[in-house]
Amino acid sequence: MTAKVVSAFFLLCTSLGVSAQITPKKTPPKTNQQISVLQTDTELQRHLSAAETYQLTGDIYRAEPENKAVVAIALQRLGMIALEEEDFRKAAKYLNNSANIIEDSLTRASLAVAYMRLNENEKAISEANAAINLDAKNFRAYQILGSLYFSKGDHQNALPALEKILQLAPDFDGAYLLGITYLNLKQPERAKLLFEEIQSAVKKDSVSLHMMFGRAFEETDYPLEAEREYRRALSINPKEPKVNFYLGFVIMQNGGAERLAEAGKFFEQELAVNPKDFYSHFFLGVVYSSLNEHQKAVDYLQKAILLNPKKGQSYLFLGQSQAELGDTANAEKNLRRAIEFTTDAKADDFQIRRAHFQLGRLLIKAGRKEEGDKELAIARQIQGQMFDRDRNEVSKILGQIVADEVKPAQIAETPKTAKLSPQKTAEFAKTKTQLADILGQAYNNLGVIAVQQGNLEDSLEKFSAAADGNRISRVWTEIGASSRFV
Repeated sequence: MTAKVVSAFFLLCTSLGVSAQITPKKTPPKTNQQISVLQTDTELQRHLSAAETYQLTGDIYRAEPENKAVVAIALQRLGMIALEEEDFRKAAKYLNNSANIIEDSLTRASLAVAYMRLNENEKAISEANAAINLDAKNFRAYQILGSLYFSKGDHQNALPALEKILQLAPDFDGAYLLGITYLNLKQPERAKLLFEEIQSAVKKDSVSLHMMFGRAFEETDYPLEAEREYRRALSINPKEPKVNFYLGFVIMQNGGAERLAEAGKFFEQELAVNPKDFYSHFFLGVVYSSLNEHQKAVDYLQKAILLNPKKGQSYLFLGQSQAELGDTANAEKNLRRAIEFTTDAKADDFQIRRAHFQLGRLLIKAGRKEEGDKELAIARQIQGQMFDRDRNEVSKILGQIVADEVKPAQIAETPKTAKLSPQKTAEFAKTKTQLADILGQAYNNLGVIAVQQGNLEDSLEKFSAAADGNRISRVWTEIGASSRFV
Protein backbone atom coordinates (compact mmCIF):
# COMPACT_ATOMS: atom_id res chain seq x y z
CA MET A 1 0.00 0.00 0.00
CA THR A 2 1.18 3.59 -0.61
CA ALA A 3 1.92 5.80 2.38
CA LYS A 4 -1.20 7.85 1.66
CA VAL A 5 -3.41 4.79 1.54
CA VAL A 6 -1.78 3.30 4.67
CA SER A 7 -2.31 6.57 6.54
CA ALA A 8 -5.98 6.71 5.55
CA PHE A 9 -6.40 3.07 6.43
CA PHE A 10 -5.03 3.46 9.97
CA LEU A 11 -7.02 6.65 10.48
CA LEU A 12 -10.20 4.79 9.59
CA CYS A 13 -9.30 1.88 11.86
CA THR A 14 -8.65 4.26 14.74
CA SER A 15 -12.00 5.98 14.23
CA LEU A 16 -13.73 2.60 14.22
CA GLY A 17 -12.09 1.59 17.45
CA VAL A 18 -10.35 -1.51 16.07
CA SER A 19 -6.75 -2.57 16.00
CA ALA A 20 -5.11 -3.01 12.59
CA GLN A 21 -2.36 -5.33 13.77
CA ILE A 22 -0.47 -6.74 10.78
CA THR A 23 1.43 -9.42 12.64
CA PRO A 24 -0.59 -11.84 14.72
CA LYS A 25 -0.31 -11.39 18.44
CA LYS A 26 -1.48 -13.70 21.14
CA THR A 27 -5.20 -13.36 21.57
CA PRO A 28 -6.16 -11.83 24.93
CA PRO A 29 -7.38 -14.35 27.50
CA LYS A 30 -11.04 -15.19 27.25
CA THR A 31 -13.28 -13.28 29.60
CA ASN A 32 -15.55 -15.11 32.02
CA GLN A 33 -18.45 -14.32 29.70
CA GLN A 34 -16.69 -15.96 26.75
CA ILE A 35 -15.81 -19.00 28.82
CA SER A 36 -19.47 -19.30 29.83
CA VAL A 37 -20.85 -19.43 26.29
CA LEU A 38 -18.06 -21.68 25.03
CA GLN A 39 -18.64 -24.19 27.80
CA THR A 40 -22.08 -24.86 26.33
CA ASP A 41 -21.22 -24.57 22.63
CA THR A 42 -18.55 -27.09 21.70
CA GLU A 43 -18.87 -26.41 17.96
CA LEU A 44 -18.14 -22.72 18.42
CA GLN A 45 -15.35 -23.52 20.86
CA ARG A 46 -13.69 -25.91 18.40
CA HIS A 47 -13.59 -23.39 15.54
CA LEU A 48 -12.54 -20.50 17.76
CA SER A 49 -9.68 -22.54 19.23
CA ALA A 50 -8.53 -23.59 15.74
CA ALA A 51 -8.71 -20.00 14.49
CA GLU A 52 -6.58 -18.78 17.40
CA THR A 53 -4.01 -21.54 16.88
CA TYR A 54 -3.62 -20.87 13.16
CA GLN A 55 -3.57 -17.11 13.74
CA LEU A 56 -0.74 -17.40 16.28
CA THR A 57 1.35 -19.61 13.99
CA GLY A 58 0.84 -17.25 11.07
CA ASP A 59 -1.06 -19.84 9.00
CA ILE A 60 -3.55 -17.34 7.60
CA TYR A 61 -4.86 -19.70 4.92
CA ARG A 62 -6.15 -22.07 7.58
CA ALA A 63 -7.07 -19.31 10.00
CA GLU A 64 -9.39 -17.64 7.51
CA PRO A 65 -11.96 -20.46 7.09
CA GLU A 66 -11.94 -21.10 10.85
CA ASN A 67 -12.70 -17.44 11.59
CA LYS A 68 -15.44 -17.49 8.96
CA ALA A 69 -16.92 -20.53 10.67
CA VAL A 70 -16.88 -18.66 13.99
CA VAL A 71 -18.70 -15.73 12.39
CA ALA A 72 -21.29 -18.00 10.74
CA ILE A 73 -21.98 -19.92 13.95
CA ALA A 74 -22.21 -16.77 16.10
CA LEU A 75 -24.64 -15.19 13.62
CA GLN A 76 -26.68 -18.38 13.54
CA ARG A 77 -26.91 -18.45 17.33
CA LEU A 78 -27.92 -14.78 17.42
CA GLY A 79 -30.57 -15.49 14.79
CA MET A 80 -32.01 -18.36 16.81
CA ILE A 81 -32.17 -16.20 19.92
CA ALA A 82 -34.00 -13.54 17.90
CA LEU A 83 -36.51 -16.22 16.84
CA GLU A 84 -37.25 -17.02 20.46
CA GLU A 85 -37.59 -13.32 21.21
CA GLU A 86 -40.03 -13.09 18.26
CA ASP A 87 -37.90 -10.44 16.55
CA PHE A 88 -38.32 -12.20 13.22
CA ARG A 89 -36.94 -9.42 11.03
CA LYS A 90 -33.70 -9.36 13.01
CA ALA A 91 -33.60 -13.18 13.01
CA ALA A 92 -33.86 -13.22 9.22
CA LYS A 93 -30.99 -10.72 8.93
CA TYR A 94 -28.65 -12.70 11.18
CA LEU A 95 -29.52 -16.05 9.60
CA ASN A 96 -29.18 -14.71 6.07
CA ASN A 97 -25.75 -13.32 6.88
CA SER A 98 -24.73 -16.63 8.42
CA ALA A 99 -25.92 -18.60 5.38
CA ASN A 100 -24.04 -16.26 3.05
CA ILE A 101 -20.81 -17.25 4.81
CA ILE A 102 -21.38 -20.99 5.26
CA GLU A 103 -24.28 -23.03 3.91
CA ASP A 104 -25.90 -24.96 6.73
CA SER A 105 -29.16 -26.91 6.85
CA LEU A 106 -30.08 -25.77 10.36
CA THR A 107 -29.49 -22.14 9.42
CA ARG A 108 -31.69 -22.43 6.32
CA ALA A 109 -34.45 -24.19 8.28
CA SER A 110 -34.34 -21.49 10.98
CA LEU A 111 -34.47 -18.84 8.27
CA ALA A 112 -37.55 -20.57 6.87
CA VAL A 113 -39.19 -20.23 10.30
CA ALA A 114 -38.36 -16.51 10.40
CA TYR A 115 -39.90 -15.95 6.97
CA MET A 116 -42.92 -18.06 7.86
CA ARG A 117 -43.56 -15.92 10.94
CA LEU A 118 -43.16 -12.80 8.78
CA ASN A 119 -45.82 -14.22 6.41
CA GLU A 120 -43.28 -14.32 3.58
CA ASN A 121 -44.29 -17.86 2.73
CA GLU A 122 -42.66 -18.18 -0.68
CA LYS A 123 -39.30 -17.26 0.84
CA ALA A 124 -39.97 -19.70 3.67
CA ILE A 125 -40.67 -22.51 1.19
CA SER A 126 -37.48 -21.70 -0.70
CA GLU A 127 -35.39 -21.78 2.49
CA ALA A 128 -36.98 -25.02 3.68
CA ASN A 129 -36.16 -26.64 0.32
CA ALA A 130 -32.60 -25.32 0.58
CA ALA A 131 -32.31 -26.86 4.05
CA ILE A 132 -33.49 -30.22 2.70
CA ASN A 133 -31.04 -30.05 -0.21
CA LEU A 134 -28.24 -29.60 2.33
CA ASP A 135 -29.50 -32.36 4.63
CA ALA A 136 -32.11 -34.81 3.37
CA LYS A 137 -32.77 -35.91 6.96
CA ASN A 138 -33.61 -32.48 8.36
CA PHE A 139 -37.10 -33.34 9.54
CA ARG A 140 -37.65 -29.81 10.88
CA ALA A 141 -37.35 -28.49 7.35
CA TYR A 142 -39.88 -31.06 6.17
CA GLN A 143 -42.22 -29.98 8.97
CA ILE A 144 -42.01 -26.36 7.86
CA LEU A 145 -42.48 -27.30 4.21
CA GLY A 146 -45.41 -29.61 4.91
CA SER A 147 -47.09 -27.05 7.16
CA LEU A 148 -46.72 -24.24 4.62
CA TYR A 149 -48.09 -26.25 1.72
CA PHE A 150 -50.92 -27.60 3.88
CA SER A 151 -51.91 -24.11 5.03
CA LYS A 152 -51.95 -22.98 1.37
CA GLY A 153 -54.29 -25.85 0.51
CA ASP A 154 -51.59 -27.30 -1.76
CA HIS A 155 -52.07 -30.87 -0.55
CA GLN A 156 -50.27 -32.40 -3.51
CA ASN A 157 -47.00 -30.70 -2.54
CA ALA A 158 -47.63 -31.14 1.18
CA LEU A 159 -47.93 -34.91 0.78
CA PRO A 160 -44.25 -35.88 0.18
CA ALA A 161 -43.06 -33.61 3.00
CA LEU A 162 -45.58 -35.02 5.48
CA GLU A 163 -44.77 -38.58 4.45
CA LYS A 164 -41.08 -37.85 4.98
CA ILE A 165 -41.79 -36.56 8.49
CA LEU A 166 -43.60 -39.81 9.29
CA GLN A 167 -40.53 -41.70 8.12
CA LEU A 168 -37.87 -39.58 9.86
CA ALA A 169 -39.57 -38.46 13.07
CA PRO A 170 -43.05 -39.96 13.46
CA ASP A 171 -45.31 -38.14 15.87
CA PHE A 172 -49.03 -37.77 16.43
CA ASP A 173 -49.43 -34.28 14.96
CA GLY A 174 -47.58 -35.10 11.75
CA ALA A 175 -49.47 -38.36 11.27
CA TYR A 176 -52.83 -36.65 11.78
CA LEU A 177 -51.98 -33.93 9.25
CA LEU A 178 -50.92 -36.61 6.80
CA GLY A 179 -54.25 -38.35 7.27
CA ILE A 180 -56.15 -35.16 6.49
CA THR A 181 -53.94 -34.67 3.44
CA TYR A 182 -54.84 -38.14 2.16
CA LEU A 183 -58.52 -37.27 2.57
CA ASN A 184 -58.14 -33.97 0.74
CA LEU A 185 -56.48 -35.87 -2.11
CA LYS A 186 -59.41 -38.32 -2.14
CA GLN A 187 -57.39 -41.25 -0.81
CA PRO A 188 -59.69 -42.31 2.06
CA GLU A 189 -58.39 -45.86 2.34
CA ARG A 190 -54.87 -44.62 3.05
CA ALA A 191 -56.26 -42.21 5.63
CA LYS A 192 -58.25 -44.97 7.34
CA LEU A 193 -55.17 -47.20 7.54
CA LEU A 194 -53.13 -44.36 8.98
CA PHE A 195 -55.80 -43.51 11.57
CA GLU A 196 -55.89 -47.18 12.57
CA GLU A 197 -52.11 -47.10 13.03
CA ILE A 198 -52.42 -43.96 15.16
CA GLN A 199 -55.06 -45.64 17.30
CA SER A 200 -52.87 -48.73 17.72
CA ALA A 201 -49.90 -46.57 18.70
CA VAL A 202 -51.93 -44.66 21.29
CA LYS A 203 -53.08 -48.01 22.73
CA LYS A 204 -56.18 -46.49 24.24
CA ASP A 205 -59.55 -45.97 22.60
CA SER A 206 -60.39 -42.38 23.53
CA VAL A 207 -63.25 -40.00 22.85
CA SER A 208 -60.92 -37.20 21.72
CA LEU A 209 -59.20 -39.46 19.21
CA HIS A 210 -62.46 -40.44 17.49
CA MET A 211 -63.67 -36.84 17.63
CA MET A 212 -60.57 -35.72 15.74
CA PHE A 213 -60.93 -38.50 13.19
CA GLY A 214 -64.60 -37.61 12.80
CA ARG A 215 -63.80 -33.96 12.25
CA ALA A 216 -61.16 -34.86 9.65
CA PHE A 217 -63.70 -36.94 7.72
CA GLU A 218 -66.43 -34.31 8.08
CA GLU A 219 -64.29 -31.42 6.83
CA THR A 220 -63.16 -33.39 3.79
CA ASP A 221 -66.69 -34.43 2.77
CA TYR A 222 -66.86 -38.00 4.08
CA PRO A 223 -70.02 -37.71 6.24
CA LEU A 224 -70.66 -41.44 6.68
CA GLU A 225 -67.15 -42.00 8.02
CA ALA A 226 -67.52 -38.92 10.23
CA GLU A 227 -70.79 -40.22 11.67
CA ARG A 228 -69.15 -43.59 12.35
CA GLU A 229 -66.32 -41.95 14.30
CA TYR A 230 -68.69 -39.76 16.32
CA ARG A 231 -70.78 -42.80 17.20
CA ARG A 232 -67.63 -44.60 18.37
CA ALA A 233 -66.80 -41.63 20.58
CA LEU A 234 -70.34 -41.66 21.94
CA SER A 235 -70.12 -45.38 22.74
CA ILE A 236 -67.03 -44.71 24.87
CA ASN A 237 -68.62 -41.88 26.87
CA PRO A 238 -72.17 -40.70 26.07
CA LYS A 239 -71.81 -37.85 28.57
CA GLU A 240 -68.68 -36.32 27.08
CA PRO A 241 -69.48 -32.67 26.16
CA LYS A 242 -69.88 -31.93 22.42
CA VAL A 243 -70.01 -35.57 21.27
CA ASN A 244 -73.80 -35.63 20.92
CA PHE A 245 -73.73 -32.21 19.33
CA TYR A 246 -71.29 -33.13 16.56
CA LEU A 247 -73.10 -36.35 15.83
CA GLY A 248 -76.38 -34.46 15.57
CA PHE A 249 -74.81 -31.83 13.38
CA VAL A 250 -73.30 -34.24 10.84
CA ILE A 251 -76.68 -36.02 10.60
CA MET A 252 -78.49 -32.71 10.15
CA GLN A 253 -76.08 -31.54 7.47
CA ASN A 254 -76.12 -34.70 5.41
CA GLY A 255 -79.10 -36.82 6.41
CA GLY A 256 -81.85 -34.97 4.58
CA ALA A 257 -85.35 -34.16 5.82
CA GLU A 258 -86.06 -37.69 7.00
CA ARG A 259 -83.26 -37.53 9.60
CA LEU A 260 -83.96 -34.07 11.05
CA ALA A 261 -85.85 -35.49 14.03
CA GLU A 262 -82.96 -37.89 14.72
CA ALA A 263 -80.49 -35.01 14.69
CA GLY A 264 -82.75 -33.13 17.11
CA LYS A 265 -82.59 -35.99 19.61
CA PHE A 266 -78.79 -35.75 19.73
CA PHE A 267 -78.97 -31.98 20.30
CA GLU A 268 -81.38 -32.65 23.20
CA GLN A 269 -78.96 -35.23 24.61
CA GLU A 270 -76.20 -32.65 24.39
CA LEU A 271 -78.30 -30.20 26.42
CA ALA A 272 -78.78 -32.89 29.08
CA VAL A 273 -74.98 -32.91 29.44
CA ASN A 274 -74.36 -29.22 28.78
CA PRO A 275 -77.52 -27.15 29.38
CA LYS A 276 -75.88 -23.86 28.39
CA ASP A 277 -74.65 -24.94 24.97
CA PHE A 278 -75.69 -22.17 22.57
CA TYR A 279 -75.40 -24.22 19.39
CA SER A 280 -77.55 -27.08 20.61
CA HIS A 281 -80.32 -24.63 21.51
CA PHE A 282 -79.93 -22.88 18.18
CA PHE A 283 -79.96 -26.01 16.04
CA LEU A 284 -82.91 -27.44 17.92
CA GLY A 285 -84.72 -24.22 17.04
CA VAL A 286 -83.78 -24.73 13.40
CA VAL A 287 -84.88 -28.39 13.47
CA TYR A 288 -88.29 -27.59 14.94
CA SER A 289 -88.73 -24.62 12.60
CA SER A 290 -88.03 -26.93 9.65
CA LEU A 291 -90.49 -29.50 11.05
CA ASN A 292 -93.16 -26.77 11.36
CA GLU A 293 -93.22 -27.10 15.16
CA HIS A 294 -92.82 -23.38 15.56
CA GLN A 295 -93.64 -22.97 19.25
CA LYS A 296 -90.86 -25.38 20.17
CA ALA A 297 -88.60 -23.56 17.74
CA VAL A 298 -89.38 -20.22 19.45
CA ASP A 299 -88.63 -21.66 22.90
CA TYR A 300 -85.20 -22.98 21.92
CA LEU A 301 -84.24 -19.93 19.87
CA GLN A 302 -85.12 -17.57 22.70
CA LYS A 303 -82.86 -19.59 25.00
CA ALA A 304 -80.10 -19.43 22.38
CA ILE A 305 -80.42 -15.63 22.26
CA LEU A 306 -80.14 -15.39 26.05
CA LEU A 307 -76.84 -17.32 25.79
CA ASN A 308 -75.53 -15.30 22.84
CA PRO A 309 -77.57 -12.17 22.10
CA LYS A 310 -75.54 -10.99 19.10
CA LYS A 311 -76.05 -13.87 16.68
CA GLY A 312 -78.12 -12.63 13.77
CA GLN A 313 -79.02 -16.17 12.65
CA SER A 314 -80.95 -16.77 15.89
CA TYR A 315 -83.14 -13.70 15.31
CA LEU A 316 -83.75 -14.72 11.70
CA PHE A 317 -85.14 -18.15 12.55
CA LEU A 318 -86.96 -16.79 15.60
CA GLY A 319 -88.64 -14.10 13.51
CA GLN A 320 -89.65 -16.66 10.87
CA SER A 321 -91.27 -18.97 13.44
CA GLN A 322 -93.01 -16.06 15.19
CA ALA A 323 -94.39 -14.95 11.83
CA GLU A 324 -95.77 -18.46 11.24
CA LEU A 325 -97.44 -18.28 14.68
CA GLY A 326 -99.02 -14.91 13.86
CA ASP A 327 -96.90 -12.95 16.34
CA THR A 328 -96.34 -10.11 13.87
CA ALA A 329 -94.93 -7.50 16.26
CA ASN A 330 -92.21 -9.76 17.69
CA ALA A 331 -91.49 -11.26 14.28
CA GLU A 332 -90.84 -7.79 12.84
CA LYS A 333 -88.66 -6.83 15.80
CA ASN A 334 -86.52 -9.96 15.51
CA LEU A 335 -86.17 -9.84 11.72
CA ARG A 336 -84.91 -6.26 12.07
CA ARG A 337 -82.45 -7.47 14.71
CA ALA A 338 -81.26 -10.18 12.32
CA ILE A 339 -80.42 -7.40 9.85
CA GLU A 340 -78.84 -5.25 12.56
CA PHE A 341 -76.52 -8.00 13.78
CA THR A 342 -75.40 -8.93 10.27
CA THR A 343 -72.23 -6.86 10.25
CA ASP A 344 -70.75 -8.35 7.07
CA ALA A 345 -73.44 -8.49 4.39
CA LYS A 346 -71.05 -10.02 1.85
CA ALA A 347 -70.06 -12.89 4.15
CA ASP A 348 -73.64 -13.44 5.38
CA ASP A 349 -75.43 -12.86 2.09
CA PHE A 350 -77.92 -15.68 2.60
CA GLN A 351 -78.91 -14.43 6.04
CA ILE A 352 -79.29 -10.78 5.06
CA ARG A 353 -81.26 -11.57 1.90
CA ARG A 354 -83.56 -13.90 3.75
CA ALA A 355 -84.14 -11.41 6.58
CA HIS A 356 -85.06 -8.57 4.19
CA PHE A 357 -87.31 -10.86 2.19
CA GLN A 358 -89.13 -12.22 5.25
CA LEU A 359 -89.51 -8.73 6.70
CA GLY A 360 -90.86 -7.39 3.43
CA ARG A 361 -93.40 -10.20 3.17
CA LEU A 362 -94.44 -9.70 6.80
CA LEU A 363 -94.98 -5.96 6.36
CA ILE A 364 -97.03 -6.39 3.19
CA LYS A 365 -99.18 -8.98 4.96
CA ALA A 366 -99.72 -6.49 7.79
CA GLY A 367 -100.96 -3.87 5.32
CA ARG A 368 -97.75 -1.82 5.21
CA LYS A 369 -97.16 -2.31 1.51
CA GLU A 370 -94.82 0.63 0.89
CA GLU A 371 -92.46 -0.43 3.69
CA GLY A 372 -92.67 -4.04 2.58
CA ASP A 373 -91.85 -3.19 -1.02
CA LYS A 374 -88.72 -1.35 0.14
CA GLU A 375 -87.52 -4.41 2.01
CA LEU A 376 -88.17 -6.63 -1.01
CA ALA A 377 -86.29 -4.17 -3.22
CA ILE A 378 -83.29 -4.37 -0.88
CA ALA A 379 -83.46 -8.14 -1.10
CA ARG A 380 -83.43 -7.96 -4.88
CA GLN A 381 -80.53 -5.48 -4.89
CA ILE A 382 -78.33 -7.94 -3.02
CA GLN A 383 -79.43 -10.65 -5.43
CA GLY A 384 -81.95 -11.91 -2.94
CA GLN A 385 -84.64 -14.18 -4.16
CA MET A 386 -86.96 -16.22 -2.07
CA PHE A 387 -85.19 -19.49 -1.27
CA ASP A 388 -87.30 -22.58 -1.34
CA ARG A 389 -87.99 -23.61 2.22
CA ASP A 390 -86.35 -26.95 1.84
CA ARG A 391 -83.42 -28.57 3.56
CA ASN A 392 -80.89 -26.98 1.20
CA GLU A 393 -81.79 -23.64 2.76
CA VAL A 394 -80.97 -24.94 6.21
CA SER A 395 -77.74 -26.54 4.98
CA LYS A 396 -76.45 -23.30 3.46
CA ILE A 397 -76.79 -21.19 6.57
CA LEU A 398 -75.62 -23.91 8.93
CA GLY A 399 -72.54 -24.60 6.86
CA GLN A 400 -71.61 -20.95 7.13
CA ILE A 401 -72.18 -20.85 10.89
CA VAL A 402 -70.09 -23.92 11.55
CA ALA A 403 -67.26 -22.75 9.30
CA ASP A 404 -67.03 -19.55 11.33
CA GLU A 405 -67.90 -20.65 14.83
CA VAL A 406 -68.00 -24.37 15.58
CA LYS A 407 -64.43 -25.58 15.71
CA PRO A 408 -63.16 -28.34 17.98
CA ALA A 409 -59.59 -28.33 19.22
CA GLN A 410 -57.18 -28.70 16.33
CA ILE A 411 -53.73 -30.12 16.86
CA ALA A 412 -52.42 -28.65 13.61
CA GLU A 413 -52.37 -25.09 14.88
CA THR A 414 -48.99 -23.42 15.30
CA PRO A 415 -48.38 -22.90 19.04
CA LYS A 416 -47.82 -19.35 20.15
CA THR A 417 -44.44 -18.56 21.62
CA ALA A 418 -44.70 -17.98 25.34
CA LYS A 419 -43.64 -14.57 26.63
CA LEU A 420 -40.06 -14.69 27.85
CA SER A 421 -39.57 -14.50 31.59
CA PRO A 422 -37.30 -11.80 33.08
CA GLN A 423 -34.80 -14.55 33.90
CA LYS A 424 -34.79 -15.80 30.29
CA THR A 425 -34.52 -12.25 28.97
CA ALA A 426 -31.46 -11.64 31.14
CA GLU A 427 -29.95 -14.96 30.08
CA PHE A 428 -30.40 -14.09 26.40
CA ALA A 429 -28.92 -10.62 26.93
CA LYS A 430 -25.81 -12.16 28.49
CA THR A 431 -25.46 -14.72 25.71
CA LYS A 432 -25.86 -12.04 23.03
CA THR A 433 -23.10 -10.00 24.67
CA GLN A 434 -20.80 -13.02 24.65
CA LEU A 435 -21.58 -13.82 21.03
CA ALA A 436 -21.07 -10.20 19.98
CA ASP A 437 -17.63 -10.21 21.65
CA ILE A 438 -16.68 -13.40 19.82
CA LEU A 439 -18.10 -12.03 16.58
CA GLY A 440 -16.08 -8.82 16.90
CA GLN A 441 -12.92 -10.80 17.58
CA ALA A 442 -13.46 -13.07 14.55
CA TYR A 443 -14.18 -10.11 12.23
CA ASN A 444 -11.08 -8.36 13.53
CA ASN A 445 -9.01 -11.46 12.76
CA LEU A 446 -10.48 -11.63 9.25
CA GLY A 447 -9.60 -7.94 8.77
CA VAL A 448 -6.01 -8.64 9.76
CA ILE A 449 -5.88 -11.59 7.35
CA ALA A 450 -7.25 -9.40 4.55
CA VAL A 451 -4.52 -6.81 5.26
CA GLN A 452 -1.86 -9.50 5.13
CA GLN A 453 -3.28 -10.65 1.80
CA GLY A 454 -3.19 -7.09 0.46
CA ASN A 455 -7.00 -6.84 0.18
CA LEU A 456 -7.64 -3.35 1.54
CA GLU A 457 -11.30 -3.09 0.59
CA ASP A 458 -12.16 -6.41 2.25
CA SER A 459 -10.16 -5.53 5.35
CA LEU A 460 -12.06 -2.26 5.80
CA GLU A 461 -15.35 -4.16 5.59
CA LYS A 462 -14.22 -6.71 8.21
CA PHE A 463 -12.89 -4.04 10.61
CA SER A 464 -16.16 -2.14 10.24
CA ALA A 465 -18.08 -5.32 11.09
CA ALA A 466 -15.80 -5.86 14.09
CA ALA A 467 -16.56 -2.34 15.31
CA ASP A 468 -20.30 -2.99 14.91
CA GLY A 469 -19.93 -6.18 16.93
CA ASN A 470 -18.13 -4.34 19.73
CA ARG A 471 -20.77 -1.59 19.74
CA ILE A 472 -23.62 -4.12 19.87
CA SER A 473 -21.85 -5.96 22.66
CA ARG A 474 -21.76 -2.79 24.76
CA VAL A 475 -25.46 -2.10 24.10
CA TRP A 476 -26.47 -5.65 25.01
CA THR A 477 -24.34 -5.49 28.16
CA GLU A 478 -26.37 -2.45 29.23
CA ILE A 479 -29.63 -4.21 28.36
CA GLY A 480 -28.56 -7.28 30.30
CA ALA A 481 -27.73 -5.16 33.34
CA SER A 482 -31.06 -3.38 33.25
CA SER A 483 -33.01 -6.61 32.74
CA ARG A 484 -31.91 -7.81 36.17
CA PHE A 485 -34.29 -5.28 37.66
CA VAL A 486 -37.30 -6.18 35.48
